[in-house]
Amino acid sequence: MSRHAERGQLLPMWSAAVVTTFLLTFLIINYGNTVRYQMRAQNAADAAAQALMAIQTQRFNELTAALYTANVEEFRTRLLLDGLLLSLDGSGGCTGAPTMEAHGQQRFSTGTGSCDQVYQNLETPYVRAVNRYTTDVARVNDVATRATYASWLADSASLVTHLSSTTNCNTVSTTTVHDDGGDCEFEYHINGQAYRRGLNAVSGDAYTIVVPTQDYVLPNNTETENPSFFDPGMIDVVVCAKVPPLIPTFGVLHAATHYVIGRAGATAALAEEDWFQPGFLIDPVRGTSIQFQPKEQYSTADAGKPYDWYSVNFGGNAWQISSFWNGPANQTNYGYTVTPTVDDLSAYVGWWTAIPYDPRKVDSNAISTATDCPA
Repeated sequence: MSRHAERGQLLPMWSAAVVTTFLLTFLIINYGNTVRYQMRAQNAADAAAQALMAIQTQRFNELTAALYTANVEEFRTRLLLDGLLLSLDGSGGCTGAPTMEAHGQQRFSTGTGSCDQVYQNLETPYVRAVNRYTTDVARVNDVATRATYASWLADSASLVTHLSSTTNCNTVSTTTVHDDGGDCEFEYHINGQAYRRGLNAVSGDAYTIVVPTQDYVLPNNTETENPSFFDPGMIDVVVCAKVPPLIPTFGVLHAATHYVIGRAGATAALAEEDWFQPGFLIDPVRGTSIQFQPKEQYSTADAGKPYDWYSVNFGGNAWQISSFWNGPANQTNYGYTVTPTVDDLSAYVGWWTAIPYDPRKVDSNAISTATDCPA
C-alpha cells in the first residue's frame, strides 16, 4: 500500500472535526446571545425598580424640605410679631410707644419716638413673612398630596407604561436618550407592590449591604395606621422579552425563540438623618464664614442700637457629646445633650432613597412570588 493512500484515511476525521466545530459555534453563538439578553433584562429590571421606587422617595424628600421651609418662616413670623407687640407696648429698649390711628379698617402708627420707628421697620417684613408662610403651607399641602402611598401606586403604573412605550424607549444606538423610556427590547411589568407598615428599618438589600436584624426579609408588620398616607413602599418588577436565535438553523438543528426574564425589587429607606440648626452651620457653597439662616436685623432705631428684641435670632445651642452610666447594662453609653439658653430653631430631618432588595426573599403576603412574564 502506498503512503498517499494512508493519507486519505484522515479525511473523515477532519470532516468530523469541521462539522463539530461548526456545531459548537452554532451553540456558542446562540447561547452567548441568550446570556447577553439575560444580562440586559436584569439591568433593565434593576433600573426600573429603582426608578419606580424613586418616585416616592423623591416626594418624601420634597416634603421634608417643604416642612422645614415652613418651619423657618413660622419661626421668623413669630419673632417679628413679638417685636411689633413690644414696640406697641414701648418695651424692649425703645422709647415713646406709637399711637395707633384708624383709617378705614386698618390702623397705622403715628409718633416720633424710636418705638414708632421700630414698628414701621418691622411691619413690612412681618407682612412679607406671613405671605411667604402662606405660600409655604400651600406647598406643603401640595407635596403631601402627591407623596401619599396611593399617589405613588398610580404614578408608578404610569411610569411603567412609559418605560414600555415604543415612542419613549431607547436602543443601544439611541443618540438622544429618553429619560422616561426603557430598553426597547423588553416589556416592563409591575409584579407586585406593597407597603412596609410604619417606618421600620429595612432589614437587608439585594447585596446584603443593609443588615440590621431580620435575616434580609422585608417585614409585613401588623400596625394599624392607614397605609394610603405615607407608608414607605416596596415594588417587584419583572422585565421580559422573546429572544430569537442569531442562527436559527444549522443542518438538522433548529434553535427556538425563548423568553429572557429579569426580576428586581426596590424599597424606600430612610438613608440619612441630619440635625440642622440655623445660625451655627456654615454654607460651604457661599463661603467659609457664611451661616445658614444667620441672625436677621430689622431695626436699628436710636442711633443704631441693635435691639435683640427687634431682630430675628434663630439662636441655637451647641450640642455636646456626653456619657452616662447604664446600670442595667453595666456599661457606659454616649449621646448628645444640650442646655437650652435661647429661643432657638433646631430640626432633625431625614432623607430617603430607593434601595434594592431581593424579591425572592420577601414576605409572600406582601409581594407576588410569581416570576413568569405575562402571556
